[in-house]
Amino acid sequence: MTFWKRNEKGITVQYSENDPLDFYIITAVKEDQVGQFIIPKATLVSKGRLSTAGKDGKRGFRVYPPWAHPKSRLAQRTQDWQLKYFVAF
Repeated sequence: MTFWKRNEKGITVQYSENDPLDFYIITAVKEDQVGQFIIPKATLVSKGRLSTAGKDGKRGFRVYPPWAHPKSRLAQRTQDWQLKYFVAF
């Protein structure tokens, strides 16, 4: 699952530490599996996902719920830290 935003012209842009959000809440659904990632802004800044004054963030980023089975090491490491912020329903 990929998470991104678009500006008023429809162009994909980075989320920023200046956006008026304290947490990013991303709902993941697959068949009868449902949950949400509730990730603090500070975590996304530290992981390089949000733009800061000194560094561009990602234009989009993936989230990996527990039922995902990523194959690459990078995706597995990403899932490892993300699962701390996942709540299943």
